[in-house]
Amino acid sequence: MTLGTALLLLGIALGVVATIRARPVLTAAMAAAFGASVGVLFWRFATEDWANAYVVSTTRPDLSWPVRMAGLWGGAEGSLLLFTSLVGAVAVLVRRAGGEARPLTALTAAYGVVVLVAADPFVRLDAPAVGGLGLQPVLEHPAMVWHPPILYLGLVGVLAPGLMVLGGASHRAVRRATGVSLALLTAGLATGAAWAHAELGWGGFWAWDPIEAAGLVAWLASATTLHLRPNDGSPLSRAAFLLPGLAAVWATTLTRAGLTGSVHSFADRPGLRAGLLVVAAGWTGVLAWLGLQPTTLSAGSRAQARWTDRRLAASVLLLAVGLVAVGTYEPAIESAFGGETVDIAGVFFTRVLWPLVIAASLIAVRADRRFIAAGVGAGVGIVLTPIGAAPFGLMLAAAGGAVAGSAVDAFRLGRRGWLAHVGVGVALVGIAGTIAATSSQVILFKDSEITVDGVALVHRGIELERGRVTESAVASIEVDGELLHPRLVAHRLRNIPTAEAATSRSLLGETQIILSDGSDGQAEYRINQTPRLNLIWLGAALIALGLILPNPPKNRSATTTSVLPERKISDL
Repeated sequence: MTLGTALLLLGIALGVVATIRARPVLTAAMAAAFGASVGVLFWRFATEDWANAYVVSTTRPDLSWPVRMAGLWGGAEGSLLLFTSLVGAVAVLVRRAGGEARPLTALTAAYGVVVLVAADPFVRLDAPAVGGLGLQPVLEHPAMVWHPPILYLGLVGVLAPGLMVLGGASHRAVRRATGVSLALLTAGLATGAAWAHAELGWGGFWAWDPIEAAGLVAWLASATTLHLRPNDGSPLSRAAFLLPGLAAVWATTLTRAGLTGSVHSFADRPGLRAGLLVVAAGWTGVLAWLGLQPTTLSAGSRAQARWTDRRLAASVLLLAVGLVAVGTYEPAIESAFGGETVDIAGVFFTRVLWPLVIAASLIAVRADRRFIAAGVGAGVGIVLTPIGAAPFGLMLAAAGGAVAGSAVDAFRLGRRGWLAHVGVGVALVGIAGTIAATSSQVILFKDSEITVDGVALVHRGIELERGRVTESAVASIEVDGELLHPRLVAHRLRNIPTAEAATSRSLLGETQIILSDGSDGQAEYRINQTPRLNLIWLGAALIALGLILPNPPKNRSATTTSVLPERKISDL
């Protein structure tokens, strides 16, 4: 038995006892045991232990140190172990905040059993290998270093607020936990979208890979709770606060179970699939049972909340949760019963969500009552959007601009979440602009200039580069005078060709150059132009900041009180 396996067994045992006895020291010891097992696996990667089967399968020695270490979460075994240890760490935090941690200790122990039985990352080879195979070529990217851990932190973090509510934690603590976890999840989804856009094979940031789509379900569910009072005692509130945790567990189950087509999908393992589905089903039952139990309320919190703009916004978000969940999980259900793995179609989300986006924008503007600022913002959004976005894009840009303008003007009133609302508006304007994106396939002859959609292109040649396990065709192409180097990379170990795009960026858009084929004398390129893409990343950053920064002080001047009627604390 290896040290890592022994720590896994210890963590499972402590998790079972902590669930039964509910002692803080047991919860902390359980989290420490699982954290130590991750540390052991980390050391295996750091020392290039080629006798460890998992190390051999997910990394190779010629990669940069950070990307080589990212192999720890690049496969089913390591990623599930890391996720399990993070759940254990959140159980400790929930316990310290006065929440109900036993469901999390049980979940940690259950995941530990699945890791031990079906995905043990500490299996040793009979004889050490001479090196590693590495990840899929598309995953050997710098974003692999930060995107998965941030996404995992966000998914695990949204487990906490609902259980804090059940334990009677303070309103402030629940809000803080929700804001931090939602900020992390926002960053995780945004970095994943940016990475998908940079990789040709992923189909751009609208590729809607199942893990990102399932993460969006958790994001929308968690955003819903920001518009509800955590301690009003209503069944709707309890269910809403437990929903993000349910969505998070099913999100991590979806691709690991291998039921959908995904670049994240791991090898088809019936044992791992069965274990994950059993754990997710059990977690669903636990949360359903907890949702039916009476909630411990803070003093004075039993007053019935009125149907305010915030609750109306929460209702729209809950409807969005349901629609995105249908689009995300229906292919998995179809695959489970039909025996064929299917992909999620992004067009479904585009078609069903836009009416809800418009409705939510109108609710946000109505709540702020800054109608002049909203009108100015709508005008700015329309001006920033290319005509090619068509009426739907212009309408979406107007809605986003109105939300951003209204929220900016509401800043001096000390409104909660104003910066996050600005981020939502900016992101919507960016999304509207990308509707006008264009893609062209062109053949360029050496040193001959051609103009495509207003961009001057000159092919300067192709050179071959040979590495230890890769062979690359590196093109040189001038884009409006800027020299770029898109690549076609062949990986000998996996025999998978990969196109690495080169990008020319500006404040309001970008031009992406992809080498399709060619030689030194002529080459075929795909030219993708995406207006306003950077506004999406800026919006995501503002959302994340708005969720973690403290609210501005309220301005109680006469000018503000004359514009807005006084509201009760119960309305906020």
